[in-house]
Amino acid sequence: MFNCQPHLICLLGLLALNACTPKQTSPSEPIEFAKQWQFKSYYCAFGCEPILDEVLLPRIGQVLDLDTPQSGLDLFTDCEGTLGLKPTTQTNTEVIKQLNATIAPNQQFTTENTKLDSPTLTTAEAVCSHAEGSSNIFWVISINKEAMTVYYEGASFLEFEAMGPH
Repeated sequence: MFNCQPHLICLLGLLALNACTPKQTSPSEPIEFAKQWQFKSYYCAFGCEPILDEVLLPRIGQVLDLDTPQSGLDLFTDCEGTLGLKPTTQTNTEVIKQLNATIAPNQQFTTENTKLDSPTLTTAEAVCSHAEGSSNIFWVISINKEAMTVYYEGASFLEFEAMGPH
């Protein structure tokens, strides 16, 4: 391993190296997010279809409650249990590459049309826990204590604002 003499110098060097290493989110260190999110707005990377506007505009202001997704905002009511967010850390390049895998090759997501301009993002899988087990419901492409962006149909992105304590 390390052959340091004296041991104190080796220990100080390892401590300094650890202090300079970016901290990664791990399952043993859960991130606490708000349980209620208000649907604030949406945008589309390639222009929104009129049918999408018909579905989403009337829902602005509604609340997604992770503990009871069957009530309030009705876009994710197929979850018959509770929603949990499983966060990961990714670069915006990784997220955009994953997004591009979901669309036709003649269209491309970019940092501009996704608004993913931060080099490092906390993303999350929204997992529904129910009597039969669990299932993934939606993909959060960016989340922090105050805001959450969800990838939705038609290359659209839903923007939420945290409510209450977080």
